[in-house]
Amino acid sequence: MEASPSPAPEQKSPKSVKIRVKYDELSAKYASQVLLNHSAEEIFFDFSSGTITDPATGESLLPVHTRIAMTPAAARRLLQALEQTLNASRPAQAPAARPASN
Repeated sequence: MEASPSPAPEQKSPKSVKIRVKYDELSAKYASQVLLNHSAEEIFFDFSSGTITDPATGESLLPVHTRIAMTPAAARRLLQALEQTLNASRPAQAPAARPASN
């Protein structure tokens, strides 16, 4: 007796999920510097507004005001989103001027 082939699994299309964004804090912090560190499971982004001088010692300090930890997969998605946004924000390149025809 022959075994009947099992039916192929149905292809499901991805469902659209509506997400509402809720902001806990709306104050923006400017960051001109970011330090990157990582462990085996996480990537850390330490944001700073820039260096300051310690009045007591005269040393340059980089005060970190925000630390974000992400998984490598989430950091890759962030990189893709940044690339898309930066590419979209580039001014359109003007076409090269053609020499005048005589």
